[in-house]
Formats: sequence, C-alpha cells, structure tokens
Amino acid sequence: MRLKILALAIALTGSVIVPAQARSASKPDLKLEQTAAKNYARAFMLKTYSWGESEFVCLDEIWEHESHWNYHSSAGKKYFGIPQLNAALVKKNYTVERFMADPKLQVRAGLRYIYKRYDSPCGVINAVGHNGGY
Repeated sequence: MRLKILALAIALTGSVIVPAQARSASKPDLKLEQTAAKNYARAFMLKTYSWGESEFVCLDEIWEHESHWNYHSSAGKKYFGIPQLNAALVKKNYTVERFMADPKLQVRAGLRYIYKRYDSPCGVINAVGHNGGY
C-alpha cells in the first residue's frame, strides 16, 4: 500500500515526498553538537592549559551567554562561532567558511584568545563580571 501511495505521489508531483522522520534525521542535532563541543572544550582545556572543572564552569557560563555553544552562531558579520570571536581576528587566522565549519577549531581559537587576553575563563568573568558583558 505504501509503495502505491509513493508511486502515486511521484507521478502527480514529479518528486519524492520525504516523510517527516527522514527529513529530521538528516538535520544535525543541535543538542548533540553542543554536548560534543562542551566535551571537547573540557578535555582540550585540561590537556592544553591545565584548567580544571572550576574553569570549565566559567567557560560554560561565558559561551552559553555568547552562542549557547552553537558553532553555527554569528552576530551578523561581526562575531562568529561558539566563542563569538571578532571577525577581524577570525579573518586574520582563517577563512570564515573554515572557521564556521569546525567547532573544534572554534573551541581552540576561543580558548587561545581567553588565555592570551584574560589568562583563564574565570579571569574573563573577574574582568567583566557576571552581567554578561563578555
């Protein structure tokens, strides 16, 4: 029966109608992407900067505010990715397309920026406060 309905739909419209479950399965799951980015950031910051869980708590507060850990996030053409890095900084080191396509690259670049400018994620919060002026 399903095949007859599908064949009729193709004959009438000239295209295949994709069920909702199949359409949603092909879309990336934002929650999984956010969790993967957080896990990567936690491991990378411990390995590279020796920052522990308290620093990750600060980082999570900052990047949750900035982008909700969404690596597709951008504020127009001014700020990009999970860390919402300034476009000039992004363009100095990468192409915008490459930066926006790679959440791990965004995490590494954002952590490097934090380290150079504030020493640590909690240093950001100490410098600008908890009011979200990151």
